[in-house]
Amino acid sequence: MKVQMIGHATILVETATLRILIDPCFANPGQEAMCEGITDIFPNRGIRVDECPDYDLIIISHQHQDHFDIATLTQLNRSKPVLVPNDPLLIKSLLQIGFSQVQAIEPDQEAFLGQTTIMATRSEVGFPEMGIVIDEDGFTVWNQVDTITSADTVANVLSRFQKVDILIAPWQPMIETNFQQNKSLQFPYELYEHMLSNIRRISPRALVPGANGFSYVGAASWLNQFVFPVSMQQFIQDVLTMLPELQDRIFHLTPGDSLVAQANEFQLRSRELTFVDLLDSAPEALHWCPVRFPGYLTLVQTELLSSEEWAPFIFDALAKIFNENFLQQITENYRKYAGVYLLQVDFIDGPLYWTIDFRNDKPRLNQGRSTVASLFSLLTSKALYQLLTHKASWDYAMLGGGHQFYHKAYKVSAQGMVKPMAEELVDPLFLACPYDHYFKAHIANSIERYSPLCSHQQTGI
Repeated sequence: MKVQMIGHATILVETATLRILIDPCFANPGQEAMCEGITDIFPNRGIRVDECPDYDLIIISHQHQDHFDIATLTQLNRSKPVLVPNDPLLIKSLLQIGFSQVQAIEPDQEAFLGQTTIMATRSEVGFPEMGIVIDEDGFTVWNQVDTITSADTVANVLSRFQKVDILIAPWQPMIETNFQQNKSLQFPYELYEHMLSNIRRISPRALVPGANGFSYVGAASWLNQFVFPVSMQQFIQDVLTMLPELQDRIFHLTPGDSLVAQANEFQLRSRELTFVDLLDSAPEALHWCPVRFPGYLTLVQTELLSSEEWAPFIFDALAKIFNENFLQQITENYRKYAGVYLLQVDFIDGPLYWTIDFRNDKPRLNQGRSTVASLFSLLTSKALYQLLTHKASWDYAMLGGGHQFYHKAYKVSAQGMVKPMAEELVDPLFLACPYDHYFKAHIANSIERYSPLCSHQQTGI
């Protein structure tokens, strides 16, 4: 059995007797991107469609446009059979563009093609959507695509097929339209815990993080900082904490990669698909940054200092307040939730980042980003400078919008996921620079600043 990643949800599964193309989307750079032009494959890739190997069957999991791409489907051989959920829109659309063999399949229903069994699995959503189990000679691949899978569905699959050899699982708990609808941007704990529990129940022999290889582009690109709260590195780390037996058996497939199962072994073959070219993609495009809102930098230009002039002072000041003794005092509570702190300071010529990894025995302040950060703090350079020099208090930073804090901390174990109480975690900078102390220091600074003026105006107003 072979699982070949073309990009995002587009996968070619090869059995001994069949090639199955799932959710084909072949959009290339320069063409209109997916979903009416608002999203694109990430990391980006180019496809030479005329070199794509032949296939025996097309499966479309649901009607969302990053899975059901009309532009791609019109380029394919429309004499091939297509398997879809029982969705009138999908069926009608496929017939309209010339596909003649369109078959709907219900949840738990099976289709047999030669030696291969294909079963649709249920999704707990309000529209027709399916996962796909592909089994041949007792080797089972379950591509869950975007489905929300219940414990009953897992039990049903395991009862029917005994085990899952390769699980292609949802892993990104997207916060997809919350910002636009003024809903909470809190980390989606329940959804992410469901995703992890889903994997724990199945306990597959190998795991492939699936169906979330895209980013927003063009005018919608600002959404990247709000929609994707979990990095691939964080997800893999969480799964291994929960299921350590998957060590060396979690395979992150990028476009062009294949996962080959032979006997009892799995082999990752990088860039095996010769018709897929992996293109350069900026990793920071998906940098989760829930503390910087659209238009923020334009509005706070007057609050930004030059990093060349002021970064050395700020770094030295941060190193003094986040000293070894202080970090040891506050570490226990943050370590409990595997906390990595990311401090972003915005300067006129771009942001600088500092991290503290509370998982370490001796945490320390380091420059740079982290892909597994769970605590996020942002300050404008002026607000931080004013605070550190007592020219302003926390009131200036917080009430004036120059400081924002967000956390997505949680603890994963073999039993599940635990999130902290609301009051358990605060910005470590707030502990390093206590409000009362810095407020008093600012008042003292103000007295010193204005007292010469007072001595010349003894009579007052």
